[in-house]
Amino acid sequence: WRAGQWSLPSALVHSPEDTSSTFNQSLYSSLRALDRGDSEFAMYETTRSRAELLHKAVNVGAESANVMNMTIMRMRMLDDVSDAARLWRHFSATNATSYEEAKLSLMNRWNARILENVPFKLVEPSLALQRVILQMAKLDEYLAYNLTRTSILARKDGHITEGVQAIRNMRMIASHSNRSSSLPGLITDKASPWRVEEAKLLWAEGK
Repeated sequence: WRAGQWSLPSALVHSPEDTSSTFNQSLYSSLRALDRGDSEFAMYETTRSRAELLHKAVNVGAESANVMNMTIMRMRMLDDVSDAARLWRHFSATNATSYEEAKLSLMNRWNARILENVPFKLVEPSLALQRVILQMAKLDEYLAYNLTRTSILARKDGHITEGVQAIRNMRMIASHSNRSSSLPGLITDKASPWRVEEAKLLWAEGK
């Protein structure tokens, strides 16, 4: 799902009746459903996966704090997909008001679940998932925010390589500015937050 490739053979993705799939398979199924405009199945899949996670947590029990933290983060990721699925039809709507309201609603819901002062490696899968959804919905401004935040968190936690990769992706998006006048100022402005973060990364690398 990280690569955003939704054309894998159906045999690699479980059917709705299969309850033995892994968490990542469930994410793939729900995101592929969104890509095909089937928000109802995306909602079904997140609900099924959430129940599976709860069942394991209750009946198997947490072996460590790390396992419990990962379970909580995965539940939050499923909530992120559910939020997007509920609003998905508005992202392709011609009604500008509905589109803007849906964007704001999605980000408000996601921002309400932001975790502060947590290890980057724990929160990184959630950031990656949100990034995939934002790319699918073509929400460039929020995608820029996601990549910048990813880089900041990675750098502060000592994961410079991941921070550099996020900013590299941001530069690729910004490089399209000459071919798209619709890109927001958050991406194209010389003093954009991502450019400030790029400078901090260079400093951290000693360049």
